Amino acid sequence: MTATPTQREALAVIAEILAVAPDLRLGQLLAFLPLLCEDRAGRSLWDVEDDELLPVLYSHRDEMADRSPDPAVTPPG
Repeated sequence: MTATPTQREALAVIAEILAVAPDLRLGQLLAFLPLLCEDRAGRSLWDVEDDELLPVLYSHRDEMADRSPDPAVTPPG
């Protein structure tokens, strides 16, 4: 199976989250994703569609950038 453009975009946003929050470990982010999906998409991570996951990831990326103590950290794009 080849990744879809939406899946590639989601993985890129995950990389952006880790870039703006360098203290966040990948495992922590993965463990938090189900809570984010429930809260922001109203669905479990298992049931959320890829296109529904993107806004959740972008929102979390922006929140993490806003929390960064480094004013130079801004989300890409």
